[in-house]
Formats: sequence, structure tokens, C-alpha cells
Amino acid sequence: MEKTIIKYENSPYQEKYATIISKFSNLGLFILVISYLGYISGFSEPFIPFSELSSYWSLPLGDFIEKSGAPVGWQWLDLLAFGDYQNFIGIALLSGVTIIAYGGLFLHFLKSKQRLFLSLVTLELFFLLLAASNLIQVGGH
Repeated sequence: MEKTIIKYENSPYQEKYATIISKFSNLGLFILVISYLGYISGFSEPFIPFSELSSYWSLPLGDFIEKSGAPVGWQWLDLLAFGDYQNFIGIALLSGVTIIAYGGLFLHFLKSKQRLFLSLVTLELFFLLLAASNLIQVGGH
């Protein structure tokens, strides 16, 4: 029996998407590590002091938010000066990697004038950004 070898090459947009995902995922992980090191070393002052931290652990979410003054939704952006919120930058970047990659695809398809793919990517970006914006709230949370 003869062995068949199938050669597969990625399309340019697949390469672009994978490159963006890889680079921004690595950047997000790097930011997580650096922000964590800054937090545990005491380089960045925490919003909730270490001495008070354990008193909040057993609280229900509503009580925790009320007693600690913790932010809700995108309000964490106001607290980026504090070490315990700086890791949110890495988390937000990791959760937004798909949006960033689709942005790269949008530019690629815009430049190459591939209207069908451009339309699909535009719709995908619209719904991803809509979901991230918190303008639509579905469910009981």
C-alpha cells in the first residue's frame, strides 16, 4: 500500500490570527507575572491591605463589595494604581485577545477587499464588543 502525504499550508489570515493570539497571550501572561510580583513584594500598595484581607474571604459578594468598597464592572480601571488591581490588566488582555486578533483580521480583509470575510469579521467584532461592553445583561448574575 502506498503512503499518501498531504501537505497543508495555512492561509495568510490564519497565520496573522495565530501570530496575534500568540503574541498578545504571551504579553498578557507577562503582565500577570509582573503585576503579581509587584503585588506580593509590596512594590505596589494594595487596595485592601494584607492585614484585612482574610476578614473579607468568607463574605457573600454583596457584603464584600459594600464593606471593602470594591469596584463593580469596569470601575476597576479607576484602581489601577493599586497592586491588587494591576493584575486585571493582564486578565483583561487575555480575555480580549480574540477581539484584538479579529481586529487584525478586519484590517487584513479590508486591505485585501475580501468583502464576505470582512462582513463576517465585522459582525463578530460587533457582537464581541457588545458583550464586553456590558450594555446587554442576560441571566441572573
